[in-house]
Amino acid sequence: MMSVRISRGVLARAATALTLVAMLRAAPAVAQGTTYYACYVPSVGAMYLIKLSGLPQACLSPAHQQVSWTDTPVPADGSVSTAKLADGAVTAPKLATGSVGTTQLADGGVATADLADGAVTTATLAVPAVMNSATLLDAANISTAGQNLGSVSVTVSGPGKVLVMLSGSAIFFGDATTMYVGIGTTAGSFNLHQNYLGRLDGTGSARYREAFAPMAVTTVGGAGTYTYYATAQKLFAASTINLDFIRLVAVFIPN
Repeated sequence: MMSVRISRGVLARAATALTLVAMLRAAPAVAQGTTYYACYVPSVGAMYLIKLSGLPQACLSPAHQQVSWTDTPVPADGSVSTAKLADGAVTAPKLATGSVGTTQLADGGVATADLADGAVTTATLAVPAVMNSATLLDAANISTAGQNLGSVSVTVSGPGKVLVMLSGSAIFFGDATTMYVGIGTTAGSFNLHQNYLGRLDGTGSARYREAFAPMAVTTVGGAGTYTYYATAQKLFAASTINLDFIRLVAVFIPN
């Protein structure tokens, strides 16, 4: 049987190397930019750590040479580019929600070819704001029964709130005549908001004009089409009331 003799010097160097590995494993958790210090012993080709808790703070002999290195496990901003990543290396589970925003993407950085078929669905897109408006016809001789002036609709893709605004002006042909003008969720209703216009008293027959602008905010629970109505109703029948410049607007604001 052949025997191999190993010198004590080789054994000492191997033991020193194993000790250094054990010390590195026992060192505190590495932080970004941590610098380590060690001493190199030229006579045996070994190294030992210093300046850590429980270890010497300087080399044990002037003949030992101090060395250092810095551990930077986190790459600098911009150091990892698209060319350095294999296709598919970064998947959705590896990204925190919202960690990639428009500021991290160059214009045109994501093209159709970069997206798998069906990867972008309605659920993955933010619900957009929606606005619609309608210019309604002038209305003559408003009745005491209530009169539907027209409507406006918005189609939305998620829950949120709708701001509804009605504007216009009313022409009264004399005193002792009043009216309601407002908005609702059904034809002929004022269940969202209304303005009260006119003069309760007086016997004058001179014409005068009053502007109106009722508005309301209402909640919608989800996707769908929502319609809002403008309604006018005369309360006292002493004089005629006409309406003009009527405009109805609905603005959807997502949650």
